[in-house]
Amino acid sequence: MKDVLSFNGLYLYRRSHRCFLNGEAIRLTDTEFAILETLLENAGQTVSVKELARYVWPNEEFVQCNDAISVHVHHIRKKINDTQKPYNYVKTTWELDIELIDHLK
Repeated sequence: MKDVLSFNGLYLYRRSHRCFLNGEAIRLTDTEFAILETLLENAGQTVSVKELARYVWPNEEFVQCNDAISVHVHHIRKKINDTQKPYNYVKTTWELDIELIDHLK
């Protein structure tokens, strides 16, 4: 498992539990960190909310996690200044799937 995950200027350091965007530190909660870690592990691919919920809260029911994931993704967007459409990093589909956008493809 790689210690550092990166994507378009976004760096996540697993061991130190730190995140940087273009060299600037981003403070994340444990849940936000786990969500972003999962998205970075699957960069450019769609990850379902159900998959995210299973990773973040493995002992919880999906029904209880759906809205929580959406709220945490909203907080992540605010923290990485990705709040205006078209989004630069995190994209949510109508099917409630989430992915990191790879503009370099």
